[in-house]
Amino acid sequence: MSASFNPAPGLADFGGRAGNHSFLGCYLHYHPSPWVYDSKVFFVDTQTGASVLVSQHYVE
Repeated sequence: MSASFNPAPGLADFGGRAGNHSFLGCYLHYHPSPWVYDSKVFFVDTQTGASVLVSQHYVE
């Protein structure tokens, strides 16, 4: 049995925090072989300096 998830409160909070702000971001992807994939994504709020980094690593 799966529980339902309501994203509305989180999206409203994010909208309130990010509204009228500018962001700078970058996507980096690396495929050293057909079976390995790495990804780095970051965003910086240009007004506050707050930032987020997401790193993903896939191996088949």
